[in-house]
Amino acid sequence: MRAKTVNEISSDTFKSAIGKTKEYDQYGRGYRLGQTYLHKFEGKPLLGGTIREIGAINPPGSDFFNIQVTIDKIDERGRTTTKYINYDVTDDEWDEGIEGASRADARTLSLIAQKVNPDTKYTNINKEFKVHPYQY
Repeated sequence: MRAKTVNEISSDTFKSAIGKTKEYDQYGRGYRLGQTYLHKFEGKPLLGGTIREIGAINPPGSDFFNIQVTIDKIDERGRTTTKYINYDVTDDEWDEGIEGASRADARTLSLIAQKVNPDTKYTNINKEFKVHPYQY
């Protein structure tokens, strides 16, 4: 009898693995684990740019971990600017870097939060995000 291939892990398993990397002071490994778990969001448009990278950050000596989203935006002169936004998994909060989010942005941010924290308050984008009603 062959074992079934697992294509997806639960958010609880992910959080437990992040906790173990923190326990063993393997912060780079935790970040890469976040990249692997959240890879489907890379390349998606967000806040006027494109998600270049997304990973888990668990600062030494802290009891929490964040999801850090790296967004590259190309201006009219062809220069790339980078913006970082964070989702605090423990407090279930996106930082201030999400102001001006469109409905599509709010949906992407909601999906990221739900992937890591199924009990997130960000399941209802109309309630938790302040988006312009005609901004898509």
